[in-house]
Amino acid sequence: PQLDHVSSGTFEEVYEPAEDTFLMLDSLQKEEKFISGLSPTVCFEIGPGSGTVITFLASMIGASAFYLTSDINARACEVTESTGDHNGVSIHSVCQSFFGGFSQSLRGSIDILLFNPPYVVTPKDELGRTDIVASWAGGDHGREVIDQMLHLVYDMLSAKGVFYLFLIQENRPLEVVQILEDSGLHYDGVVLEKRAMN
Repeated sequence: PQLDHVSSGTFEEVYEPAEDTFLMLDSLQKEEKFISGLSPTVCFEIGPGSGTVITFLASMIGASAFYLTSDINARACEVTESTGDHNGVSIHSVCQSFFGGFSQSLRGSIDILLFNPPYVVTPKDELGRTDIVASWAGGDHGREVIDQMLHLVYDMLSAKGVFYLFLIQENRPLEVVQILEDSGLHYDGVVLEKRAMN
């Protein structure tokens, strides 16, 4: 997606697309045929930052789906909607944690759920903020926000729903997979890695 409408100063308040963002885009692009076959009607991203990932997904699928995001950073919500508009797609962004007020109305109806969570291992005192720090501060093992979300996923997904989650090794991904499988989900394993070249 084009981001030339976003001023460089905005990225002092909103998470700037980085390697994790681009890995999410790569995953979605790799899954394009599968996603198209799902014929999704409701797509939801938690913590969209600049709106890059949900805008990319909306550009792939088109106007046949409803695109919704939630972020605890109000500025990120504004930028996400603006990114959608700038790229010719309609995205609705709400300033709330996870599913917030949509927990009941969207229950069992999300076809594609995206979450590039705050996964960085940080001290606990960085948790609970609503500014840009919230986009990366993950607490112990980088899992404190992720773990709050995991028990919600099964109930929010539709019968054909899929969940794309970005993790790093410090997040103990096998434990996360086990938690999701214990809740009734099946892990199909889209895994992409980039390693620094020296």
